[in-house]
Amino acid sequence: RRIDVPKHAAFGSWFLLTAFLATHRKEMPKHAKQQPSIPIFGSEEPLATVLAALEIEGNDVCFDCDRSVIGDEWLSAQHGTVHCIQCAGVHRSLGVHVSFVRSLRLDTLKAAELIALQLGGNAKFSKWLEAEHGVKRHVWLALPLELRYTTPAAELWRQRMRAEAAGEALPTELPRGDRPRREPE
Repeated sequence: RRIDVPKHAAFGSWFLLTAFLATHRKEMPKHAKQQPSIPIFGSEEPLATVLAALEIEGNDVCFDCDRSVIGDEWLSAQHGTVHCIQCAGVHRSLGVHVSFVRSLRLDTLKAAELIALQLGGNAKFSKWLEAEHGVKRHVWLALPLELRYTTPAAELWRQRMRAEAAGEALPTELPRGDRPRREPE
């Protein structure tokens, strides 16, 4: 039996997640019990995982095209952003070193992917692009999708996501060897 969840139903996801955690607290890994400041997504409740992820600001629409993702949400694990199925297809063509996408409904997310979902978010990446690099949303969307994620800003974001997940200092600029080279015109 299939359950369709209307867009407005996401408001109760934190309640569902809290209830789930309260009843399964003893079964959770020790490290999960010690980090109450970060909500725990995933594990046995895929619907709760999706609803909790969609509660994060901006995650109800695709980061790349602003279409609703409700019903078919995809995660770019390197960026911690949520995408529609069409844009997820383009992300797959970029290669896993640039963007690795997973379905929030069909795939079982690994711990690192759950952390990316918790630490990232569409609004967080968008705000960072504008605040740190002066890239306004309309400028990002004007770039061809295939080029957006090969920019120095996108590479730095991936490095920051990896560092934050590992509990390391966040890089503020690309190391010299990682800077993309301009090809002669």
